[in-house]
Amino acid sequence: MSTKVTKVKIKWDDIEARRAADEGVSDGLDQAAREILMASNQIVPFLEGELMGSGTIDFDLKAGKATVYYDAPYAVKLHEDRHLKIRGGRSVQYLRKATISSKPHVLQYFGDALKLRFRGGKAKPPVVPNA
Repeated sequence: MSTKVTKVKIKWDDIEARRAADEGVSDGLDQAAREILMASNQIVPFLEGELMGSGTIDFDLKAGKATVYYDAPYAVKLHEDRHLKIRGGRSVQYLRKATISSKPHVLQYFGDALKLRFRGGKAKPPVVPNA
């Protein structure tokens, strides 16, 4: 009985691998932040749309961070005051709840973005609706 040996030659390009990893993380971060903003917009208190329209994402790609926030003057009050009664399926703690509910998708976005970048592709972020 003979044993068959298969040889595999791998060419490793450290610079290209680091670039793919950095871009994959950036793509995943972008998709994750957009997902959280979309989920939050579904439950943010809504009267005239000013609060929802103030939803913003800031990226610090060098630090690997994204910040999702609402900058309407009363955004913090509506988010933190758990005694408020909000109607219509909307809620206080809208960013916190959106972050928790988006967690499974966010993890998948990072994995998919990294796989895609290492295969030479580019990720497409989800579209964030304005209303």
